[in-house]
Amino acid sequence: MERITLYEYDRKNMEKIEYSIENQDHNIVLIHSPSIVNKLLNKEESIHFSADNYYDLTPIIISEGSRSDFWSQRVIEILNAYIEHVDFNVYFIIENRFSNDIRESLYHYIESVQSLEAFLGIADNEVLNIVDINKSKFEELRQFFSQNLFGNSNFQKRLFEELQKYRLFNRIGEQKIFSVFICGQSGVGKTETSRIFHSFLSPGEKFIKINLGNYSDQNALSSLIGSPRGYIGSNKGELSDKIFKSKSKIVLIDEFEKAGAQVHNFFWNYLKMENSQIL
Repeated sequence: MERITLYEYDRKNMEKIEYSIENQDHNIVLIHSPSIVNKLLNKEESIHFSADNYYDLTPIIISEGSRSDFWSQRVIEILNAYIEHVDFNVYFIIENRFSNDIRESLYHYIESVQSLEAFLGIADNEVLNIVDINKSKFEELRQFFSQNLFGNSNFQKRLFEELQKYRLFNRIGEQKIFSVFICGQSGVGKTETSRIFHSFLSPGEKFIKINLGNYSDQNALSSLIGSPRGYIGSNKGELSDKIFKSKSKIVLIDEFEKAGAQVHNFFWNYLKMENSQIL
């Protein structure tokens, strides 16, 4: 059976994607597929594709609550209609948060999943990982941090000593996450510490900040990390959603002391597993 290439995209780049597609050729357009779904629901005789158009499958998955048993059959009908009746190229695209789901559910139909941004030649914002940067860049980060956080010399020295250890341990697979619990009075630079790292390592990305002052009730953990998939009303949660929407490697957890016991236990497990530091 013929299989297709699926192109995944990051929705934060949609404006760039639409601009790139519209400027390739006046006949090429981006089509979001609810119109195709409506044809299937109305049992029309056929689905008509246009050459070189981009068909977004994301709305189908979203409209069915992300449950594969609901959306997979509709996607299969669309792909079958293309494979069996169309002799020219069209492009099927999907938001990257759903690309693994569709590849696992419809592996018989998917040849490969590639980056739509790369296919269109869209340059992505450079995001640096503190583990992968070389020694010179690490020293540049140290200087940048010192220039933007006034005072706190002992804290800065200790922080970069621990970061240096983390870089070494991470490379041998012993520490996946660097987490720091910073204590101090308001205004001493706790929040600013994370903002400085973010602005150096991923200036073009959204800053990831979670205020745990909003997570004190009994359902707080589900609201934070999401409820299990498959449950009615399941969701991703604020933490996972913000991490998905930004490529920043820095996550600020603010007002930790105001969260409920479930949330404290969740993060405490990470503190124990990741050998976190209290500074």
